[in-house]
Amino acid sequence: MKKAVFVFTCVTFVIGFMIAVQFQSVGETASNGERNAVEIRQALLSQQERQQQLREDIRTQRELLAQYEDMENIEGTMTEILTALEEEAGLTEVSGPGVVVTVDIALSLDYDGGGISTVPAYLLRMLLNDINTIGAAHISVGAERLVSTTAIREANGRTLVNGKWLPYFPLEIHVITDNPEALHFALMSAESRELFLLENLTFHSEPVEELTVPAFDSSHRVRYMETVEEEL
Repeated sequence: MKKAVFVFTCVTFVIGFMIAVQFQSVGETASNGERNAVEIRQALLSQQERQQQLREDIRTQRELLAQYEDMENIEGTMTEILTALEEEAGLTEVSGPGVVVTVDIALSLDYDGGGISTVPAYLLRMLLNDINTIGAAHISVGAERLVSTTAIREANGRTLVNGKWLPYFPLEIHVITDNPEALHFALMSAESRELFLLENLTFHSEPVEELTVPAFDSSHRVRYMETVEEEL
């Protein structure tokens, strides 16, 4: 009887020990599981924060890129406007299709006057008015570019353009135009041709595929304007 009780006690002890070990293992497993879940949760939160930061960085970079693109567009637009204004003001050399008008002496058989060294200023202005009326984008007389402030006048029996003497004959006038043929034929029948003949001069024109008009190389004269200093 005692032996049976002893055996029962030993078996019970072993079973109890095994159950205790099992409970401890389950507890450790549960504890490890909870710890792993916390670590995973923290890792997820950290990853979410990193993704949010990356999204913020991407948004910031896109905004900066858009600003740079806008700045480049503005700079490009301003450059185009400045170039167009400089071209319109005659400050740049221009090339394109046009007409070369050549003015030369045409002495009649009964001419007994003195030497002819220049085109009279009034006659040159008349010819240029005809050219502008027919249609011209850019004009140069000799080496002088015509601009809005160009003055054509006479001094000591010679004609000046932009304050510089006209070259001797033959005098070339370069005209850039969208329709060289139309300008050419219109000049051939211009009324100013008869007045040129009265001054023993003549001109003829020739359409060309491309010619160059030089840039205006003098200083622009601005009237009725003065600088104003800013008051501090």
